[in-house]
Amino acid sequence: MEEGENFQLADGPENGGSTAEIVAKFEQFFRVMYKKELSDFTLTHPNATSIVVDFRKLEAFDYKLADALLDNPKIYLDAMETALSRVEVAGLEPGTRLRVRLANIPPDRNLLVRDIRAEYIGKIVGTEGLVRQITTVMPKLKVARWACRHCGKTYDILQEGSKLKRPVVCVCGKKDFELLADESVWIDFQKIQIQEPIEHLRGGEQARFIDVHLEGDLVNKVKPGDRVDVVGILELLQQDGRKTVYGKYIQALNIEPVQKEFEELEPTPEEVKKIKELARDPEIYEKLVKSIAPTIWGHEKIKEAIALQLFGGVKKEYSGGTHIRGNIHVLLLGDPSTGKSQMLRYAARIAPKSIYVAGKTASGAGLTASAEKDELGEGGWVIKAGALVLASGGIAAVDEFEKIDAKDRAALHEAMEQQSYEYDFEILLANGKKVKIGELVDRLMEVHRNRVVKGKETEILPDPGIEVVGYNLKDFKPVRIRADRVSRHLAPREVVEIEFSNGRTVRVTPEHPVMLWRNGGVVEVQASDVRAGDLALAVRSYPVNDGDVDPRLARFMGFLLPGGRIYRDENGANVIEFATEDEDTAREFRALVEEMGESYDIEISEERKRGRGLIFRIVSGGLYNRITWEFHDAFHGNGNGLAVPQRVPQKILGAKNGAKKEFISAYYRVRGTVSALRAGFTVESREMGEDLQDVLYCLGIHSQLTRKGNKYFVAVQGAESLEKLAEIIKNDKRSERVLLLARKARRAGDYRDPIPQDVVKEVREMVEVIEKISGEESRIKSRLRKAAGASREDIAACLDWVEERLGLLEDDSHVREKIGRIRGVIEGNARFLTVCRVEKKRYGEKWVYDVTVEPHHLFVSHGLVLHNTVSVAKAGIVTTFKADTAILAAANPKFGRFDPYENPILQINLEPTLLSRFDLIFIVKEVLDVERDRKIARHILQTHLAGEKRIAYMKGVDSSLTAEEVEEAEKHVKPEIDIDLLRKYIAYARTHVFPQLTEEAMKKIEDFYVNLRQLGKKSGTVPTTARQLEALIRLAEASARVRLSNLVTEEDAERAIRLAQASMEEILKDKETGVFDYDIITTGESKSKREKMKIVLNIIRTYTAEHDSMPVEDLVEEAKTYGIEEQDVYDIIEKLKKNGEIYEPRPGVLRLAG
Repeated sequence: MEEGENFQLADGPENGGSTAEIVAKFEQFFRVMYKKELSDFTLTHPNATSIVVDFRKLEAFDYKLADALLDNPKIYLDAMETALSRVEVAGLEPGTRLRVRLANIPPDRNLLVRDIRAEYIGKIVGTEGLVRQITTVMPKLKVARWACRHCGKTYDILQEGSKLKRPVVCVCGKKDFELLADESVWIDFQKIQIQEPIEHLRGGEQARFIDVHLEGDLVNKVKPGDRVDVVGILELLQQDGRKTVYGKYIQALNIEPVQKEFEELEPTPEEVKKIKELARDPEIYEKLVKSIAPTIWGHEKIKEAIALQLFGGVKKEYSGGTHIRGNIHVLLLGDPSTGKSQMLRYAARIAPKSIYVAGKTASGAGLTASAEKDELGEGGWVIKAGALVLASGGIAAVDEFEKIDAKDRAALHEAMEQQSYEYDFEILLANGKKVKIGELVDRLMEVHRNRVVKGKETEILPDPGIEVVGYNLKDFKPVRIRADRVSRHLAPREVVEIEFSNGRTVRVTPEHPVMLWRNGGVVEVQASDVRAGDLALAVRSYPVNDGDVDPRLARFMGFLLPGGRIYRDENGANVIEFATEDEDTAREFRALVEEMGESYDIEISEERKRGRGLIFRIVSGGLYNRITWEFHDAFHGNGNGLAVPQRVPQKILGAKNGAKKEFISAYYRVRGTVSALRAGFTVESREMGEDLQDVLYCLGIHSQLTRKGNKYFVAVQGAESLEKLAEIIKNDKRSERVLLLARKARRAGDYRDPIPQDVVKEVREMVEVIEKISGEESRIKSRLRKAAGASREDIAACLDWVEERLGLLEDDSHVREKIGRIRGVIEGNARFLTVCRVEKKRYGEKWVYDVTVEPHHLFVSHGLVLHNTVSVAKAGIVTTFKADTAILAAANPKFGRFDPYENPILQINLEPTLLSRFDLIFIVKEVLDVERDRKIARHILQTHLAGEKRIAYMKGVDSSLTAEEVEEAEKHVKPEIDIDLLRKYIAYARTHVFPQLTEEAMKKIEDFYVNLRQLGKKSGTVPTTARQLEALIRLAEASARVRLSNLVTEEDAERAIRLAQASMEEILKDKETGVFDYDIITTGESKSKREKMKIVLNIIRTYTAEHDSMPVEDLVEEAKTYGIEEQDVYDIIEKLKKNGEIYEPRPGVLRLAG
């Protein structure tokens, strides 16, 4: 049965005559009013299954028919579609049934969600809203074909509503029916939930929402965060068969995304006149400041910044598809009870479109988007739009920003910037295959073109069908996991190249998060803020070890790759050739070939040649074919039938560890070396070196890749790794020398496995606490003072010692939590690599690429734990969101109040990657000052008095009060500009004014930026970056918008510079040198402070090289010769002790910790 079959109309439609008459009228309507549209319909809409009917045309044709359609839509729509099937449509088969989609219904039927009431049940209504949730597409039964289980007679039942309809009784008298699913008619079905536009809400008013059901070609037309117009029939939904209260939903007849912003805030001509008068007022900026949170005294600069944020800069979109945001992001950092929350709430009230959320109640998903199982999706997956998506085009006021869970804050990166990898970055798949990410993503998108989702500057392929090695940060373990999606994004002009201590490098976009150890844990730091010396999160081993490879074949490849080649000779014979000058190697290879002769037909000959030693020539079609089939990716042909090894084959990388060990043992036979200082492998290329490193990673062996002339050397490092290598090559006589190196390394404490110093410090403090309580002096602490640093074994031994004595503590829960956290690091699959170099590089490719792993957002490659994107992707649901939202955030200090002697940035629990995205950051401190306190007290008292007078006047309890007195009392708390007018003023400016920079404004901003950079050059600091330059432009544009000016003037540039300087003075100014230092945001320390710390540490290091320890007074005297004040020395000592770099074995004496 086909979906397009006609069904019998009910007789006697209300208000319109017989069914036949109604159909005839609609038929005439289409022939007269839609003649042209239908004549070329299939040319303009080749794949359409529906036609949009303008209700205004129907109204013009027959207003009674139009009114009847509004009130009796089911009957009249059926008649309308029947009539349309009888009209000739060019290119369509006669009788084809098109669905009718209505548009432009009368204004009195376009309702707010809150106004959709019972009187409209069963009638056509329209509404506008934001898509809040959306389900996946599901199949829905439209016409059910039932078969009687006794006589086989079939019945076709049209399914309407939410309950399944069955035949009552068969003609044979039986009631037992079976649904014939394959013969029934199914349609695509999707539910969405829309909520009222945010602009309609006032204060803390709750948004109303309603479910909308979509069918057929309406599914997948919208996504969360879209603003949509819906036309449909209001239907009832019985929520419980025993209750009289029903739910409601709209059965959509049409849905269209709309681009309207602030339409309902369009001012009247009289209001436009007032707005233009305000814009011409020379005191407009002062009036704006006085209109923002007037009940809060002071904070004029902050209020001015919020005013400019409300007006916003100009979003730029370029022909190549790139864009630059116009939104201004502002962060308020401050002591509690300083008015931050009230300023946020007031800004949210003023903004034409806004959402206010508190950090402790907002997850990253609640701010951006999430995929969850929900009743809306019939228990299936639903995508929910978050605050930033729903407030797109407006402001999201996020209070208690620091209380958002650290992992959820990552979700904000994508809403504020973009992060990805360059084309040539090699990614390790879970089966051992290594591929360039650019080649992989481009190929997958070419193969699955029909599944690629195109967003702005982004292309996404859901469920690409590949497995990668993900990483679970909770327990520090790699996991094999299926990638949720791959994506590519328009590339920036520059990428950041980071080199690590294992010799590997990665190139990522400047905003890409890098996983570093800082302040006692793993945090995300954007690539542009990573510094040499940082510790990056890496792994001890790869879990890639389940492929089936014959261990003998793996060993054979271990000989062949470094010392052989394969080819077809002039007689067509398949030849495998291996050469060696070492007799032991020759003997082992010969024995292996003889053993393999049991499985393959092998002819072997030997020949000695000067310069090549002994050459084995193996002729074997079976072995040749097996090698070229299983390990085809290992060889590179020269076009003449000769193939030489280039890479370690995927099958070896993915093989079980036993096969890998055989491969490494043989490879070492041919290319292994050992000296008095190191052991490792010499290889021909970087690619082969990285492959060999990855095989060693799978075996838990750490190594470093370095260049050695025109070759590369893979040096096995650390006592534990050398011991593992010695065990693998135990049949090689050089294994004893490798083992000797391992013993030397163990005696010297050389594990090449740095433990973060703050971990060592925490363990030392726990030991000292137990010693103090027990009175016991233990030698265990000496294991934390080794020159080469404490090892995992040392830390574990100290933790065991502490655990054995926990009974001495009254409450050991805190210590147990610490022990558990530290054990997670040292016992998990985690190690740390030092960042050796960070450098910016030009990038000329069109795209940068990413592979997304849910839910961890981390994957393993190059021995490192690497970050990926954070877009929503679950259960195959992939979407992109419009999150063009300005963020006004407030955060409190970590320890309750700001310490005036500490850097403010260090006192905020926020990552540098987020801090750097704010255009302006202000500190709101609680300052003890008599005059200031008096003014605040007077302001608060007058505010309360004004409220008291108004209540007394309204209630009539004070007959002496006049309206003029009340108005006078309220003067200082009343906004200069009425809130409703101000909202329309802002909306008008954002939709009608798009200012351009004048030459004078550009020169002003350029001079400020260049001069500031030059000052930094002299002092060796980076005072500002291009990101702050863009912030200045946005602020200047917003200033011009306030005046409704189409030009950004020099005055606007000066206002932007003044605000930026005020922000920089509080955050970026080095108190010692008086210069701005952007490193304060990225590292938490100014360059001058870091230089002094280096000097003090070098003094201690030099002194303790000859003495056991250094007296503090000697350090103070020596530091004075470098111009470091005594108080600074004591501050630095405390900082170095806190970082775990030095400690006091006894009061007044210092020692290096490692």
